[in-house]
Amino acid sequence: MNQTDQTKGIARRGLFGLLMCAGLVLVLGTVQARSGNTLPLKSTDTGVTAPGVKAYDRYMIRRGDTLGSLAKTYLGSERRWKELMEANPGLRPEKLDVGTSIWIPRTTKEETALVAPRVEDLDLPPFLQDAQGERHEHIVLSDPESPEFLNGKATRSENVERSSGKSIFAEQKYRLPDALPPEVPSPYSANVTGFHGLFNTESALYPENRTLVVGFHLRSETYQESTSGNLKLSGSQWIMPLNALYMKNRWMFGLSLPTQSWEVKRPDVTNATVNFKGLHDPEMRVGYRIWQDFAERQAVALHLQGRLSSGNYGQPTAGMNGTSKDGIRVGPAEATRGGWIEFGGAYSTRLDDRWYGHLNLALANDARDGITRFTHRGGLDYRMSDWCRLVAELGGSSWKWEDGPDGTNLNGLVGVTLFNHTWQFSLGATLPVQGDWGYKLDSGIVFGLNYRQY
Repeated sequence: MNQTDQTKGIARRGLFGLLMCAGLVLVLGTVQARSGNTLPLKSTDTGVTAPGVKAYDRYMIRRGDTLGSLAKTYLGSERRWKELMEANPGLRPEKLDVGTSIWIPRTTKEETALVAPRVEDLDLPPFLQDAQGERHEHIVLSDPESPEFLNGKATRSENVERSSGKSIFAEQKYRLPDALPPEVPSPYSANVTGFHGLFNTESALYPENRTLVVGFHLRSETYQESTSGNLKLSGSQWIMPLNALYMKNRWMFGLSLPTQSWEVKRPDVTNATVNFKGLHDPEMRVGYRIWQDFAERQAVALHLQGRLSSGNYGQPTAGMNGTSKDGIRVGPAEATRGGWIEFGGAYSTRLDDRWYGHLNLALANDARDGITRFTHRGGLDYRMSDWCRLVAELGGSSWKWEDGPDGTNLNGLVGVTLFNHTWQFSLGATLPVQGDWGYKLDSGIVFGLNYRQY
């Protein structure tokens, strides 16, 4: 083989190798494109777009946020909370920690006109979908302090790769603007019975954030004139509990220290009146919300309550010349000789944007004297505005003794509550419905004032 033929052979082999390398590069590039490591991105004035790509905005969780409230504000309906779950894998909807950064799907132009102003735009969302619907995770490989981040907004970066899922954005820069209105305060605080609610009925819609509530309440009522043995009796009573509630996540802890005052008299005898003032039976309780849907439309909570006897359970003597404890088990204001253990539950539902409903059931027992009490209450509250609720309740207790007497008392209530983030004021009127046990209650008033701290 001469030198010319040898040179031609080397050239042919070099050309063949070059073609092989080019083909390999082309194949690798095609495989890489199909694997989703890079996607064609286009930066526009409305964010990043690409075939099949959905844009997202960054949002930082604030106090009082829920998936339902965020979906209603930014997606137009609280029923779209599942879209937030899809955009944020691993998010715990039952516990949204303040300061946590999440992604919110950007609404379409048609939807944007129906919702509140958006959070600040980010050009690159965390999840993009290609034409085949395959999910990819991306971050902008740029320094947040670099000139690329102009006016607190990330600029487009051509270097986009698959990441470990940790965003390198400066999270504080992408929170909700302060100009948006604050979250709506909750109307529910410590109620007259010491639970989380408005008046007598408990609400299972516990706050998600740590909350401390302290307050005092006054329930003042008159007795219907009735006959006990050969005696005609009437009078009045008031009970004023000092309540404290501590709530965090799903838990509620409460303490009530009530004071009682009652007056019993014989209308047919002059100056035949007996008075008493003193401590009523203190109560301690713990509640746990066992279920709540992510749109905060329904919730169920259970509670366990213990009640200690104060020893102030006496009744007027037959001659109306003092009080007696001999053979007495329950006083006029329902203070008892023995202690109580109660187990109960509450169901709350949001019927629509203005109506809320609550149902309470509880069973209590005084083992010392063999007394069982079944409590049943229902209530509706109507939102007049973000700081005012109208309330209607119906409830009472059914008593059963080992040796009698048994009976049921039932009362209605109408009232109004005014509130903001810190204070709650309640005023209501009670009306008798049924009274066939103990001192039969007549009309009365209920007043409450609470202070709330987050």
